[in-house]
Amino acid sequence: MPPLIDSLPLIPRWRKVFYTLTLLLLASFAALPLLLKQLVADQLQSATGEVVEIESLDFSLLAGSVTLHQLVIGAGSEPLAKLERLYLDLDYRQLLEKRVVVKQLVIAGVVLPIDYQAQSGVSIAGVALPASSKEEPTTDSAIELSWGVGFETIRLADIRLDVSGDMPQRLQIEQLLLHQLYSWQPQQPTLAQIDIALNDLPLQLLAEITPLNQPLQGELFISHNGIELAPLLAPLLPPEQSLQGQLSHQAHLLLQLADNQLTLTHNGQLQLNKLQFQQPGQQLTLDQIDWQGHSRISYDLNQGALKSQLNGTLTQQQLQAQLGQQQLSQQQLQWQGKLQFNQQAGEQQLQHEGQVTLQQSRYQDLLTHFSLPQLVLIDNSRSTTLKGERRQIESQSELTLAPLTLSQSDAEVTLNSGPLRWRGDIRLNQSEAGVELTLNGNLANQHLAATAAAQQLQSASLEWEGEIALTQLSDQRQLALNGTLTQQQLEAQVGEQQLSQQQLRWQGSVDLQQPEPNSLILALKGQLDSESVNVANPTAAQQASYEQLQWQGEVNWQQPQQQLQQQSRLTLTGIGAEVAGLALQQQQLQWQGEIGWQPETGPNISGELTLSGHQLHQQPQGERLLQLQQLQLQQLNYHPDAIDIGQMILSGIELSLERQADGSLALPPSLAPSPSPPPSPSADQMSGDPPMAIRIGGLEFRGDNRLSLHDAVPTPPLKETLTLTQLQLGPIDSTRPDRAAPLQLQATLGDFSTVTVTGEVAPFATLPTLDLTATIEALELHDISGYASPILGYHLDSGQLNSDIQLTIEQGKMSGLAKLLINQLQISLAERTEAEQQANPAPPLEMGLAVLRDKQDNIALNIPISGDTSNPQFSIGDIINTAITNSVKMAATTYLKVALQPYGALFAVGEMLHKMSQEIPLQPLQFEPGTSTLTDTHRDYLTKLATLLTERSELQLKLCPTATESDRDALQQQAAPSPAPSPAPSPAPAPAPVEITITDEALLQLAKTRAANAKQRLLQQGIGTTRLLTCRAVIKSTEEAIPEVELKM
Repeated sequence: MPPLIDSLPLIPRWRKVFYTLTLLLLASFAALPLLLKQLVADQLQSATGEVVEIESLDFSLLAGSVTLHQLVIGAGSEPLAKLERLYLDLDYRQLLEKRVVVKQLVIAGVVLPIDYQAQSGVSIAGVALPASSKEEPTTDSAIELSWGVGFETIRLADIRLDVSGDMPQRLQIEQLLLHQLYSWQPQQPTLAQIDIALNDLPLQLLAEITPLNQPLQGELFISHNGIELAPLLAPLLPPEQSLQGQLSHQAHLLLQLADNQLTLTHNGQLQLNKLQFQQPGQQLTLDQIDWQGHSRISYDLNQGALKSQLNGTLTQQQLQAQLGQQQLSQQQLQWQGKLQFNQQAGEQQLQHEGQVTLQQSRYQDLLTHFSLPQLVLIDNSRSTTLKGERRQIESQSELTLAPLTLSQSDAEVTLNSGPLRWRGDIRLNQSEAGVELTLNGNLANQHLAATAAAQQLQSASLEWEGEIALTQLSDQRQLALNGTLTQQQLEAQVGEQQLSQQQLRWQGSVDLQQPEPNSLILALKGQLDSESVNVANPTAAQQASYEQLQWQGEVNWQQPQQQLQQQSRLTLTGIGAEVAGLALQQQQLQWQGEIGWQPETGPNISGELTLSGHQLHQQPQGERLLQLQQLQLQQLNYHPDAIDIGQMILSGIELSLERQADGSLALPPSLAPSPSPPPSPSADQMSGDPPMAIRIGGLEFRGDNRLSLHDAVPTPPLKETLTLTQLQLGPIDSTRPDRAAPLQLQATLGDFSTVTVTGEVAPFATLPTLDLTATIEALELHDISGYASPILGYHLDSGQLNSDIQLTIEQGKMSGLAKLLINQLQISLAERTEAEQQANPAPPLEMGLAVLRDKQDNIALNIPISGDTSNPQFSIGDIINTAITNSVKMAATTYLKVALQPYGALFAVGEMLHKMSQEIPLQPLQFEPGTSTLTDTHRDYLTKLATLLTERSELQLKLCPTATESDRDALQQQAAPSPAPSPAPSPAPAPAPVEITITDEALLQLAKTRAANAKQRLLQQGIGTTRLLTCRAVIKSTEEAIPEVELKM
């Protein structure tokens, strides 16, 4: 049979060529799907190293469609990856306009494994993706596309991406639809509908994007409610951790890419509900976190600069956390404001404006409990900059802490605080060199109460206004404060000690520096005011207080040199103290001067000190013991070796002293002397160093200074007041103990008696040394009778003393003279026991004093003073007793000798002095035996006695008549008859003589006549009969007896 060609009609040659080419083209089109299928399989197998199978690949050239079915990578029942269907439909008509338009692109049934490792990168289906290159394409390599590309519909369905490695995830794209995506219409939004499932969590998204626009822009609208987080995050968590909760998201996202600037903007609400996190030993629950607002993140792809901004409100509700034994709860947290973050060229900057509010925060563990009802932080402006090691923070903020409570059971500590507020600026600079922190503003706290075991503290308010600067550079540290600190109504208790303070205010600066380790410099300058401070110990009945304190000055302290230097002015008013039954009140204390201290020399104090309105009372009766109107220490200078006072001035002293019957002072227990062991040698004595020197330029008492003395030792007790109107002493110097200092003293005893003393005294002499002249005027003697009675044995019932005294004591040797003028003196013998009389016999004073009285009832005495104060037997009472007794006797004797001359020289002075206590025996009136008539001598003598009696009205004269046997003989002779003339002799004898008998009665009558005659003579001289006493007449029978009338004063 002939060939077919040959059997066909003759065909023109050109047609043969055409038919041949057509057949070849059709054969090529028929083989093209097979070639494409094999090409795709080979490329995938080469890339993955796995077996690649493709069930079919259909390509319709005329229709412009490509369909691929069942692409499988990897052998076995679990292939590595697969693609069930890929469909591509082109629109040829657009090719004429240089546009490649895909009417439909469908990808379905994809299973694709992705492995992510933070170190090695990403691999897809076993194919590692190359690391991204940061090199920018050059102009030469850039390809300009003149053709347009567009998609009418892109549909992805049933696509599963399994991510393993460091971020395991499972993403299921149920459906993704894109419509109308054209490169020649880049600004036309493309609608995207996305249904996905992330870790089996279904999500639905709706977006409008412009992926081909310059700038690139995409909008995403999100609306999800109640998305469970557990399946979403479970793959990311270790097995021992779990996180549960629900996510709701209503937002509009805008993504833009322009000029290599990628920007993501978010507007909407993001909410987490019922959040629970658990891991061994830790648990956290959160009822809700809600964000509403605007956020924006931009990233410069060229420079790597990142910028972000948040503006909105973040609210957190009902937080509960437990970490082992620690528990934390918080009812609400809310942030509202604006936050900006910039990162560029290694520098990070954060700016914040807004408010943070915390409600009902609590913390608790086994020992500690903390509660904070409210915290409010308002940042008007906050800027934080980080660059390398440098950190800078600047803030203008307000912080308020509502009443907070803190307790710690092991230390028995509790803290309760009212509102705590801060308002001001904060600046922090931190670098490799160090840290600088500055706070400038106001910090205030109200109603603070703290307790710790037996300690308590309460404060109504505490406020700081000013600047605090902290600097730390290498080993150098500095803290500087400059401002005002105010505290109101402070109450504290430490054990039994209690402290209260109405107000404290400090205004000034404090500078604390540590230039190098182990060194410290403190500089303080300013003013401190404190009001109504009271410190008390009720158990010990102790209390101290003041109404106001004002301190102004500066203090400098250096360590380790331990050097202190202070210059200050201090005023304390309304000072009070109570201790051991004593109450002290001080109206004011003023100090102005300097205080220094150095280890080598010790303290050094110089300045002026004034105390005003000082009072000391005895509790509970309230009896005032001491009052001091003012004490001034001028030009005070103290150091361990000496104390120097330029002038010491005291005024308005009122001192009350009471001496009990046993001789001890009635002092409160705190002032009463207690038995003590013998004094031990002082440090100065043991070391051989001289004692501290005391130098006072002048000691002066001004005004009226009163000493109220109540002395129960004398009988009756003495109550008297000594008023010192003037005292000047000085200068005195303990380093020159023998140097005498001038002394001037003026005082009043009682209301009318005055004392004046002038002279010199050496107060630091080893033995008393002085030279004084004293004048005493109008001293009522009955006031001091109680002191005289034990010494003299007499009561001074009345009388007034004026005296001039010259007293010198030279190294204990006492000499002097007291000139006394006593008016209207009345004394009486004191009642004394026999033992007292024997121990201290009463001197004979009554008669001697009576002799010394003049017509005006004055007694003048000169009493010499002598003694040795260094003698252990020295007694001032013995000296007074001896001096007064001797002076009275000598004065009386001298007076009688002069007054009765020449008769006074006739009686025995010694006997008179011995009997002077009751009567003075005077020269008797002696008579011739048997006579009673007064002679001229008798009459002259009696006249002088009358004169003495007239001048000494208190004296009486006793006349004691005496008769003797010589009087009897004389009377017998007088009674015998006279002899008659001799008669003529008579023969009768003469009669015997008659015997005359003188009876005793006759002798006694003679004696009485003698006394009567003498008394009559004195009566004639004007002496009252009551002052002339007569004794019983007596008869003396001794041979030596003389007829006389004894005269006794």
